[in-house]
Amino acid sequence: MLTLVFLGEILHEAGLRGIVKILQDGERKLSAEVIVVNGNGISAGEGISLPDAKELFENGIDIIILGDKALSKPSSRRALQAGFPLLRPINFPANAPGQSAYKLKCSHGELWFLSVCIGSEKFPLGDPANAFDSWMEQETPECPVVLNVHGTDLPLKEALMLRYSDYKVPVHVLGTGIRVPTDDLRLLGGNVFVSDIGSVVAEGTIQGLAPQAWWKRYIERLSVVQVSAISRVKADGIKIVFDDTLRVVSADRLKIFSDVIGA
Repeated sequence: MLTLVFLGEILHEAGLRGIVKILQDGERKLSAEVIVVNGNGISAGEGISLPDAKELFENGIDIIILGDKALSKPSSRRALQAGFPLLRPINFPANAPGQSAYKLKCSHGELWFLSVCIGSEKFPLGDPANAFDSWMEQETPECPVVLNVHGTDLPLKEALMLRYSDYKVPVHVLGTGIRVPTDDLRLLGGNVFVSDIGSVVAEGTIQGLAPQAWWKRYIERLSVVQVSAISRVKADGIKIVFDDTLRVVSADRLKIFSDVIGA
């Protein structure tokens, strides 16, 4: 058996501190051979720094996947160029730094990991469906594919799953970007689908920010620094169990809480 845990989007420093504590508790809270996380919102909600990426890898994360904030800051671009299994979406411009797909060797074979990002009027990107089609045609994968679809277009996420439901190898579509866990987790023809895994976020906050800080940042458009004490962090995730041939045996939601921490 192979167990994969895919955690939701880490939000802000408190989310990072919480997931590191959960990872350090390891066997008690998060026992899995492969652990993947979406790190799109760590660095003040925008991308990831190289020190933060290193800390996650040192504490047991195997792959970090980014979304629309992958290139928002120079620190994220530097992290992408450091040679770690840190992935940006495949439908970013071809000259974007870093890698967009990664084949992970596991105890029972290999798994492909990659992501696409759903763009918007403010953040236009290449068509995610066409980008994934092109990758599949070029790569013709011989092992299961885990696709992280980052964004808010739920029908597109489901359409990508259905399009490849009869492909020669399983294509598992796991969504992020809404930051709230959806109740549509299902297994269809050996393929796992959920439109949004959720997030790794401090309780009592709005997407990682204290309520007053969120109001100042998004309503009053003021620069804020998160200084509130944090009680504990909630981590949403999906746990997938594979048999020795990498066929899915089960897929279940996870909700894990860190112990009390400070921020």
